[in-house]
Amino acid sequence: VGDKVEETFTVTSIDGTPSTIKVTINGTNDAATVSSATVAVDETDSAITTSGNLTSTDVDNPDNTFTPNSITGTHGDLTI
Repeated sequence: VGDKVEETFTVTSIDGTPSTIKVTINGTNDAATVSSATVAVDETDSAITTSGNLTSTDVDNPDNTFTPNSITGTHGDLTI
């Protein structure tokens, strides 16, 4: 995050005039990507549980971690 890389080089035109070109790349905070899956659920009166693995990749933060959380929606609760 916030890394800055500069590259400078000299070019010469056909008439022999030299010019310097400087390219600057400013890094930004790229969004993390999280694994996903598609599942089907049958409606029942009992709680639905499942298990699996979540993976996260973030080029700006290789030690990226998940924070467990619970949310309550219109049709139920979700806990990760």
